[in-house]
Amino acid sequence: MNSHYSYRILFCYALLVLHTISAHATTITWSGFLGTSDWHSSANWIGNVVPTLTDSVFISGGSMTAMTMVEISNNAAVRHITIDEYCKLTTSLSTILEVTDAPGDAIRIEHNGTFLNKGTANIFNAPNGISILGNFENEGDCTIDAAGNGLHLMELGSMTNDGALFVRNSLLALRCSAQYINEGTMTIKDCTDGIYADKDSNIQNNGSMTLENIAKVGIRNNRGFTNDGSLIFKNIGNPDSGIAISNERITVSLGSGSSVIYPGSIINNSSIFISGVKGTAIEVLEHSTFLNLGTVWIQDATDSGLIGLPVSSFNVADDSILVIRSIGVPLEIQQNCFFEVAVGGTMTIRN
Repeated sequence: MNSHYSYRILFCYALLVLHTISAHATTITWSGFLGTSDWHSSANWIGNVVPTLTDSVFISGGSMTAMTMVEISNNAAVRHITIDEYCKLTTSLSTILEVTDAPGDAIRIEHNGTFLNKGTANIFNAPNGISILGNFENEGDCTIDAAGNGLHLMELGSMTNDGALFVRNSLLALRCSAQYINEGTMTIKDCTDGIYADKDSNIQNNGSMTLENIAKVGIRNNRGFTNDGSLIFKNIGNPDSGIAISNERITVSLGSGSSVIYPGSIINNSSIFISGVKGTAIEVLEHSTFLNLGTVWIQDATDSGLIGLPVSSFNVADDSILVIRSIGVPLEIQQNCFFEVAVGGTMTIRN
């Protein structure tokens, strides 16, 4: 067969496949015509079609005085979901929602929109997982497998986790620019970076956070991070130069040569355990502060256990504990870094 003719056949076949995929990838919009919140009733959707695996979903129609309420009470599978402002999507107990092969964000929550997961929500094979301009409340099980941002909590949004949240295989598991409260378990695994908290963030961990197999930085904090639960780091740095915790600061220019500094602040009231770091366990950069009121245990960091840079501070308070068992330099306190072990505090270094 003529090679040019063969290529034309293959090209036409490829166009046919793409056309078939795009023809089936439709957007289905909520109408609420029945006056109920039932996701599974076709009459509640424009076109009288319940969304399926290849469909994008748009939930809209809410207002400040009348929220649009949608509830998934049986298993459902779609391609993408947008929750518009003043709309709320709820997954019921014992139900499974699967969002796969999204073209961009798997789930996008607009300002004043809400996604409440009481069941199981699984996101697979997406460029980004959940983008949150509104509210994300997880009371069930949520697994996110996304190549870019697993979770992107934007300014004015909010996120609470009272269930089990698992983010894996992401370039960045959580980009945080607002308030995040963890009351349940959060596991971040096999990601390039774990958590990036910028100048508008406020993270409160009252439950359990585990960051495992992180190639670069576990937590990069530029604002407020308070730990009242369990914070665990395992195997940070691949193949090397990893950092478990980097407490930083952001400088914002105001013009005319003036600027404002937003320093990172970490307060540990409970326990932080760091092990298997190919690089540095904790670095406290300029203008940032780290107050330990609980226990910080650092084990097997190849480069440095704890680094304090100029114009930063690290405090070990009364009745608190700092243990450093480092393969490299256990403790590096640079000039003009304020490092204090208070009376009644304990610091143990083993090299």
